Amino acid sequence: MSMEAANALMKATIKGKKDVIIKQVDGRTTCYTLEPVKYCKQAKVNLFSLTSTLSKGGVLSSDDQNNIVINHDGMKIVFDQQIKTCDGWVCGVDVLPSEVQSIEFTTLNVDSVREVDLFKWILKNMM
Repeated sequence: MSMEAANALMKATIKGKKDVIIKQVDGRTTCYTLEPVKYCKQAKVNLFSLTSTLSKGGVLSSDDQNNIVINHDGMKIVFDQQIKTCDGWVCGVDVLPSEVQSIEFTTLNVDSVREVDLFKWILKNMM
């Protein structure tokens, strides 16, 4: 598995799932399981896979403020943060670690046990 970003190719070394809490601007929170979570050592930001959610039955729409909205299994996630870029904007949402630390993962050609330990630490502390 690899991911292209800013003219570079990044290889995901570990893949799994993580329970998180999505916090909306209005204070509402939603428990959600991110799956698949992919760890790319070189990545500097955390990304949300819209296509993965759509493949699992999520429905994509937008609201009157141009926020991206996903409805999935009776829950609504509003990407209610708009971050300006040079020629437009990207959307975001606050994602916090769940108190239920359910983490499952598999390694993908991991070079050492040290990377697995690093991945566990990142999943625990990244959000």
